[in-house]
Amino acid sequence: MAGEAEQIIQVLGILLAAGAAIYLMARQAKQIEEMQKRLQRKVKRVTIIQCAEGTRKRDFQEGDYVGLKVNCPGEEGEGYIIAIYAEEEDHEKGKKAESRPLATLTLPF
Repeated sequence: MAGEAEQIIQVLGILLAAGAAIYLMARQAKQIEEMQKRLQRKVKRVTIIQCAEGTRKRDFQEGDYVGLKVNCPGEEGEGYIIAIYAEEEDHEKGKKAESRPLATLTLPF
């Protein structure tokens, strides 16, 4: 009887270990799938400029930083960069998925 009880305990232990391994593999597969989805998103950086006529948005240019004095796109005069954003676009849907600030500034004017 004692030998059979040990064998049952061993089999249960093996089944428990196998179940835990399968659960961990399934969870890891889901994490890999989520990471692949994030990698498929295209990230575009945009610059927000405060001009006399309001705010303007343009593509980020190398050297842009918050507080930089620049020419206002589409109008004469200068303005200041007040924010730089990263916009994510989902390749599957072709829609803008998320917009998050990389840098912002509040100007006293």
